[in-house]
Amino acid sequence: MIRFRTAKTFCPKCKVKLKVHYTDTRKIYSLDIGAFSAHRTFMYCPVCKKVHPPEELEEMVPRFSNAGYDVIVFIGRLIFQKHHTIKETLTVLGSYNIFISSSEVVYLAQKFIIYLSIIHYQAGLKLKMQMHNKGGYILHVDGTSEGASPYLITAIDEVSNFILTNVKVLAESKEQIVPFLK
Repeated sequence: MIRFRTAKTFCPKCKVKLKVHYTDTRKIYSLDIGAFSAHRTFMYCPVCKKVHPPEELEEMVPRFSNAGYDVIVFIGRLIFQKHHTIKETLTVLGSYNIFISSSEVVYLAQKFIIYLSIIHYQAGLKLKMQMHNKGGYILHVDGTSEGASPYLITAIDEVSNFILTNVKVLAESKEQIVPFLK
């Protein structure tokens, strides 16, 4: 059992001493620790009623999740960079004392892709500035498909090797590709 509580003693807005709102316990998975119970203490301001969760735990684990960010990234990299199967991923996680279901691994791998796309979107201005500082970019566009599934079209800056964007399209046609390029 590891206890987590906000570092704040007083409300940043009202300057009033915080009180305990509620506590709970949830099971968390982390690469460093493995599986553990997190006892969370939520504090609140009696004046403005704002609830203050334990910041340290919120930095480790997404809200409403039992798997830490480190586990999500680890699973994503195993599956998408090292091409592990779900079964192989479960075996590797077991060596870290993390025993979750195969459906949870699939879910966390999907979550990894979503988080990655959000971070990529947020880094757009930095990517643009870096490409500008390097003298521009050479755009490489390529697509791939398996059988009757949609095409995955990717745009890459060949100078920096950054993936600029991806999109799934139904066909490699002018009607599908032009909006992507724009």
